[in-house]
Amino acid sequence: MTVEPIQPIDWDATPQPMSLAREPDGLDGATRAEIERRLASGCGCGSGAAQLTRRTNRGGAISVALQCLRCGSGIGGALRRDLVPAWEALPPWDEHLSTDYAGRRRAEAEAALAYRRDNMELLQRLARENREAYGHWLRTSKDWAALRALVLRRAGGRCEACLTAPAAHVHHLTYSLGRLPPAWELRAVCAPCHGRLHSSADEWTGGTAP
Repeated sequence: MTVEPIQPIDWDATPQPMSLAREPDGLDGATRAEIERRLASGCGCGSGAAQLTRRTNRGGAISVALQCLRCGSGIGGALRRDLVPAWEALPPWDEHLSTDYAGRRRAEAEAALAYRRDNMELLQRLARENREAYGHWLRTSKDWAALRALVLRRAGGRCEACLTAPAAHVHHLTYSLGRLPPAWELRAVCAPCHGRLHSSADEWTGGTAP
């Protein structure tokens, strides 16, 4: 039996018309048309090939069946043996195709989860290192200290968000212009307002209003 080459499973595959890997000799027009009709509906795994096989059910009865060469699924129901000349010479239904495909699906799903988990850990570590490096820069940069003092002076020491509390922080409206942006991209704010500006759940940042 010809088997499709192993390739990564396309999780978003859609059925596409299939072709018969090897057509037995002697098929009449009506049987060929029925086989082509079934192949046209495709298989859920997105495979492009199927093969006529000799399938034995649990009761021992033998029929002819189309089997997908990627996932091992049946394509349509059984065909009568008398419609396929020399059906005895057809390859047997391959149970290993479906079990191998299911195993590959599990393995690829587990690999994808592991990849996301490993990358999440990496991203979290990089974010933590960036925060630590940024905090060190805030504490030690003379340029930032000078700019921060000017922004606080411009605000008269008052929070520019609530206009009531004393300003204790200088907030970046964006980091797209760097750590030392034009002063109009900086705002003097109190600690509670600064917390709100950094909370994804707050309505100021597009979250849900309390």
